[in-house]
Amino acid sequence: MGNFKGLKKLGRWEVLIQGQKGYKERQNLRNTILISGGGFYDNSGGEIKIGEWIEYMYESGNGQPKNKLLRYQGEYRNGKKFGRWECTCEGTNAKGGGFYDQNGDKIGKWKEIISDKEIIFYGEYYQGKRVGQWKIISQADHEQENKEFIIGGGTYDQTGRKTGKWTLCNSFKSIQKQENMKMTYKLVFGLLFIHYIKMKPISILFVAWVIMIKDQKMVNGQNQVIWTLVHIEQVIRVFIKKVVRLDLEQFSLIGGGSYDTKGEGVKSGVWIELIKKDYNDDILYFGQYQKDKKVGKWRLFIYSKQNHEDDIYKDVVQFTTGFSNDHQQIGHDNDANRGLVQNFEQQRITLMLKFIHNLFSGGGSYDTECEGLKTGGWFELIDVDSKNGEILYYGQYQKDKKVGKWQFFQYGSWCRNNAPFRNLLQFITGLTDDRQDIGQDNYAYESGVQDLKKLIMLPFIHKLFSGGGSYDSDGSGMKIGQWIERKDECHIYCGEYKDNKKIGLWKELNQQKRIKSCMNYDDEGNEIYRSGFPQKILRIGEFKGKKKIGRWSILTTETSANQDEIGGGSYDSDGSGMKIGKWIELKDEYNIYCGEYKDNKKIGLWKELNQQKRIKSCMNYDDEGNEIYRSGFPQKILRIGEFRGDKKVGRWEILLQKQISKCDSSIISGGGTYDEEGYGMKIGRWIDFSDGITTFIVEDGEYKANKKVGLWKKYLLTSEDADEQMLVGCSNYDDQGIEIYKSQMPSKLIFIGEVRCCKKVGEWKILRWVEDFNTKKKSYIQIGGGYYNEGIKIGKWEEVINYTQNIDWLLRLAGEYSNGKKVGRWDIFRFKNFLEVVFMMMMELKLETGSSTLILIIFFKVDMKKEKNLVDGTFSITIMIQLQVDYIMEVWILSRANGLKQKIMKEEASSIVESINQGRKLEDGILLGAWIQINQLLQEEENILME
Repeated sequence: MGNFKGLKKLGRWEVLIQGQKGYKERQNLRNTILISGGGFYDNSGGEIKIGEWIEYMYESGNGQPKNKLLRYQGEYRNGKKFGRWECTCEGTNAKGGGFYDQNGDKIGKWKEIISDKEIIFYGEYYQGKRVGQWKIISQADHEQENKEFIIGGGTYDQTGRKTGKWTLCNSFKSIQKQENMKMTYKLVFGLLFIHYIKMKPISILFVAWVIMIKDQKMVNGQNQVIWTLVHIEQVIRVFIKKVVRLDLEQFSLIGGGSYDTKGEGVKSGVWIELIKKDYNDDILYFGQYQKDKKVGKWRLFIYSKQNHEDDIYKDVVQFTTGFSNDHQQIGHDNDANRGLVQNFEQQRITLMLKFIHNLFSGGGSYDTECEGLKTGGWFELIDVDSKNGEILYYGQYQKDKKVGKWQFFQYGSWCRNNAPFRNLLQFITGLTDDRQDIGQDNYAYESGVQDLKKLIMLPFIHKLFSGGGSYDSDGSGMKIGQWIERKDECHIYCGEYKDNKKIGLWKELNQQKRIKSCMNYDDEGNEIYRSGFPQKILRIGEFKGKKKIGRWSILTTETSANQDEIGGGSYDSDGSGMKIGKWIELKDEYNIYCGEYKDNKKIGLWKELNQQKRIKSCMNYDDEGNEIYRSGFPQKILRIGEFRGDKKVGRWEILLQKQISKCDSSIISGGGTYDEEGYGMKIGRWIDFSDGITTFIVEDGEYKANKKVGLWKKYLLTSEDADEQMLVGCSNYDDQGIEIYKSQMPSKLIFIGEVRCCKKVGEWKILRWVEDFNTKKKSYIQIGGGYYNEGIKIGKWEEVINYTQNIDWLLRLAGEYSNGKKVGRWDIFRFKNFLEVVFMMMMELKLETGSSTLILIIFFKVDMKKEKNLVDGTFSITIMIQLQVDYIMEVWILSRANGLKQKIMKEEASSIVESINQGRKLEDGILLGAWIQINQLLQEEENILME
């Protein structure tokens, strides 16, 4: 709970946690805060913790619910933990802590609370890594004695990795009675045996009389039936008697076997060996020893602790051990024993099938010569912790050496419900789903054999196939050819082996099959190149010796939907390591270069592109790789094209880059053509840009032999509004490139058109410089114009006359020309600044006396109407000059020195309105009839508006 600045925390923040009470207590204490903590963030908005902090974290043992709260207290400096930090476990007496250095790394002696079982790791940190001797300590149930009990530990090397011998435990309860949990050797019935026991409120024996496996054919054709733990049945009974007064439900026997009677420590008979332990499952090996060598079939399976809750297992335990749940010996003659036997026999097959379906994971065979050599097909467990199931290897052994094709696949719980897998189980167990014995001679058994080869090895394995490769066929166990190897649960390696050595290109792929990194090896298996993670850029290709050859790709390791190639090119194939042909190279994280190499030298045109694939700059190189031209960034004008020698040839593009924001830009293009002969002469139409910083002049016209000819128009661009080109002038050139006419900025009145042979031709435009009073934006707008024919005006024209020196006061004449002379009706208009009239701008000015004056601009509208043809061919023109009374209610003029205001009412202003009576047709440019004396009228108007 605290404050935000934008989306960032700052200032004091409180951590409030409600207690873990029962339902009724939670109802009563719903809004009661039982635990609090927190600290300060700095005010920079970077969410940097500073000062003293109290933090909480839920912690638990492996896989257990998070029901214990750990409290951490210490100091932050610049967002990193510093100095002494203490840790306590709420509701217990477990305490820990240690020191952080200025980089936020743990240093010195530390006590770490690992789980809610009051187990502490005690040892030393160096630069954030555990080093040296570490102890596992228990503090439970010894408060009154104030003692600590060392229950495990081991050694870390200088890199923080475990080394040497270690003693580990998964939970505190599993070591509470450690004096009864040891490897125990007992001599019973002349056999030396070993027990692995652990605590669990369930049965003593996880399986006995359970697995019926038709394991191997005997010489006489009979099947030998091996009962899994029948050989150690007496051992179990004797051992249980030795631990009298201990709760039977606290123990579970998960493995063991027998040694010879000579005391030489030679294993013999049936054994269950523990390979690996984790929280939920134990990985066990089950098979037979002869003279301390493994022989025949050996099974790899997973022993799930969930099976302990099955009532059938409890019955098996009682039947096997001879003890009931109330610790009473059953005996073989009473009713309880007979009931157990009957119940077990009835459910034996169901139990066995359930066990096989849930636990079988792999295995294979050893030779029968007691040499302990693996032979034939094998399923082997890869030493990988997987959340989605076990990772198994499948392939063939020959004299303990892997040969031929080996594949690895992920074996999850869903496999056990797969139809081909059920067929495999039937073949292994010799039983059908309806609990009928298949037998060796019937069709079902033979079908099971075929299923093993076809239904299992093909559909099942291929469906789950995740990788693998081949070993040589001579039994030397060397990897050869293409391999897919598993690095861990999320990553695999792909590449080639030769004589058990990695060669060439190897790729590391993640779960999404995206390339994460790559490595290259020489023919001796030595790594010569590595690229990719943790760097963001990945370069992939092949080597010849220690030189790059062939196609190389440049990729990004960042997560996205597709891992697209962002660059790359080719090296020559002879092993000289020279770049050739087209290449896309990375300049940095945001920009790339595109161009061509020849003999490892840049030649021709190279372009620099940004993230949006927009051209940022360009460079030109000669055939020797020397840069001869550069254009673009940091300048805003970019000229792109090719050279021949040191002369420009062909089409050249001219780009103006408009910076809209830091991450986007738009391009306005121009350019033209140079001759192909290599003289560097401009020809044809060109759109050229002048260099500038905030404004740019664009010229549009034609070149002939590198000389400007004809009409060239000029446009103005600004960096703020480069999308709009404003016509600001023109120039005309003769065939020799000499300028013969020019009209352009800064004149407020310009005339745009073409001059040919010193005569105006075609369309001409008259432009006036005006200002938009809303946006304050200035621009040229067309106010007149017409057409010339060989220097003679023709057709409709609108002319402009500046009768004063003030550009804001113009006369506009509209009419028609014939052979350069005015004919017909001509109208005369007078307008002040056009936009002033349209928007009726009102300005409030403050006078020296503090009074306000409002000026309303008087607009005289010339209304041409009531045109009437007369009998004599003349016509009458009535020109009404009237005030716009809808807008002007009163006119205020500037006050004089005394600050008094004078008002001119509309009646007084209307006295300047005059009527013009008659006019006549213009014939051959000669005035006829009555005409209005415009100059006199305007003078009167100006006298009114002056002061």
